[in-house]
Amino acid sequence: MNHITRKLWRLIQIAINLPQHIKRSGGLLQAIRKTVAVLKQEGLGGITARLAVPNDNNNYQKWILFYDTLADDTRNCMCQKIEHMFHKPLISVVMPTYNPKSEWLIEAIESVRKQIYPYWELCIADDASTDKAIKLILERYVKEDPRIKVVFREKNGHISAASNSALALATGEWVALLDHDDLLSEHALYWVADAIHENSALKLIYSDEDKIDENGNRQAPYFKCDWNQDLFYSHNLITHLGVYRADVVRAIGGFRVGFEGAQDYDLALRCIELMGAENIHHIPRVLYHWRMHSASTSLAIDNKSYALNAGLSALNEHLSRLGLQAKAELTASGFRVRYSLPDNLPLVSLIIPTRNGYELIKQCVDSILANTTYPEYEIIIVDNGSDETRTLEYFQLLKSDSRIKVLRDAGPFNYSALNNEAVKHANGELIGLINNDIQVITPDWLTEMVSHAIRPEVGAVGARLWYPDDTLQHGGQCAQGRGCDSRSGVYLD
Repeated sequence: MNHITRKLWRLIQIAINLPQHIKRSGGLLQAIRKTVAVLKQEGLGGITARLAVPNDNNNYQKWILFYDTLADDTRNCMCQKIEHMFHKPLISVVMPTYNPKSEWLIEAIESVRKQIYPYWELCIADDASTDKAIKLILERYVKEDPRIKVVFREKNGHISAASNSALALATGEWVALLDHDDLLSEHALYWVADAIHENSALKLIYSDEDKIDENGNRQAPYFKCDWNQDLFYSHNLITHLGVYRADVVRAIGGFRVGFEGAQDYDLALRCIELMGAENIHHIPRVLYHWRMHSASTSLAIDNKSYALNAGLSALNEHLSRLGLQAKAELTASGFRVRYSLPDNLPLVSLIIPTRNGYELIKQCVDSILANTTYPEYEIIIVDNGSDETRTLEYFQLLKSDSRIKVLRDAGPFNYSALNNEAVKHANGELIGLINNDIQVITPDWLTEMVSHAIRPEVGAVGARLWYPDDTLQHGGQCAQGRGCDSRSGVYLD
């Protein structure tokens, strides 16, 4: 990235972070002019340092300072935007609590009280804490702030029951979930209200998040993508900060007892069954700080293995409710959903354009033949004017295999035209576009890709690709029309 690009990128970052009403006014132009002046003063060195990729915690601290530290003028702009909102939704922050560390509970409550957006209520359910100090703290806050409501449960019922007790206190249109030892950023509810203001069709909102250690140091940010249901099936993409339309939460009966540890995931799974992707919104800002301590799932999920089991049960029940022929399983990196194949397997036509490159094309074809367990496929090689003897002899040898066709096209190279011509000769229901430098390394690669490709909502599937040095080249896709890319020496997983 050259210095001009870096400067332009900085301008883009400023534009993205401006409140909407400033973007619509002359404020954006003024901000750009001001930034250009700053850039001239700082020079390239300052910009390069500020744009460092946050690949370690030191860089993340720089990122926080530059991108996530509010100035008073920004707060004032947010307050002005709130005043001009035609609808100011009440947001009920739901917090179950049981014997938290007193100072962390206080910090959690104060993080709500310090919100720039003032239209909130904090609904706390104490799940029969045995620490007497907790009751004193909660009673004090109820007296200090009329927006804070507390119910003291007589019997410990664990987090799902306590969450429902807190939910019963809520009168807001929206419900935000907060754990008793975590923190909201001061502009968290502002950005939630802003999203609601911009799109009244929303029913579920989630944000980016990071971790905060026992000393208050922020680290391990999770910069999330926009709504991706397949990714959500691998882990709780929503988690924190998750904000739901209250009527949706009540329509599904709130939190389910028996899913403790994964109660939020189970809640989200049931909620999305009542909405479409257009009702789900991602706020690309770190609005939630998840406390890390020795017994926290934010530090290591293995600390609460029951949470994984509960999450797996919740996911499989969700798949069953949707009537999907699929089953989730637990892996080292999260959940994995395997979709069943039909009894009559669709034929897949694997198209490989190539010219010469004997070693590459032989490795590609041999790896497909040797390492593919999916039985119903054909290979169509499009020879774009090869003139190497070894390559031509190899093609002649391949013709003896009934699964392989070799088409000759000696015209000028045109990748799209070569593939289009091959499709005319394809017998398969599915088309697989393969580069000649691909090597198959996972036997069920085609089984997995077909299981996704035949899903009615999926248009194209891309595989995960590795370089020979075991670095990731492409993470794979399962979406509308997005496939895979490849480069020389790539392994197909």
